[in-house]
Amino acid sequence: MSEIGLGGPTSPVEEYFDRYRAVNLAIWKAAERGELTVVDIGEQRFHRYVADVGLDADPVAMRAAFEQGMAIYGELYDGESNCLSARRKRPRSGWSPTP
Repeated sequence: MSEIGLGGPTSPVEEYFDRYRAVNLAIWKAAERGELTVVDIGEQRFHRYVADVGLDADPVAMRAAFEQGMAIYGELYDGESNCLSARRKRPRSGWSPTP
């Protein structure tokens, strides 16, 4: 975590994580209300977190580390594997992750 400005012997990791969860939850609730798109979530999550906690950290590097971690260690929801397999068989043209 040192590459993104977190960690070390005096780092209050539990407090950081609790505040991250609060920021993340607020962002997802805003998305559910239609105030943010999926792209906005990715762009704003760590910018808001760094500002909220007052960290001297790079939110772009934090996002990259988060996405890499999710790609390596993330778990799929029940049925998601079937959905992804079906999606892989369809053509890509016209598809966009944003509404």
